[in-house]
Amino acid sequence: MTNLQSALQFVPLYAIRDSLTVLVVLVVMIATNAKFAAVALIAIPMAGGVLGVLGRKLRSAGRRGNEVMGRSTTASRKACRACSS
Repeated sequence: MTNLQSALQFVPLYAIRDSLTVLVVLVVMIATNAKFAAVALIAIPMAGGVLGVLGRKLRSAGRRGNEVMGRSTTASRKACRACSS
């Protein structure tokens, strides 16, 4: 059996197990403290959305910084080659 076949064999098992785990955790949260569970179920996705937006902006800024650094490195190497020739 190949690795792919083995992995595909266990996907349904993992999907069912993980779904049941989430369901049980939600039931326990609501049974323990319904108000806190409601606040958590609202706040956590909102925080995830904010972090997603910030992450995209940071990646974009990092990419632009790397492009600037690459251009300056290229220019300095060209200048050094011109001086040494």
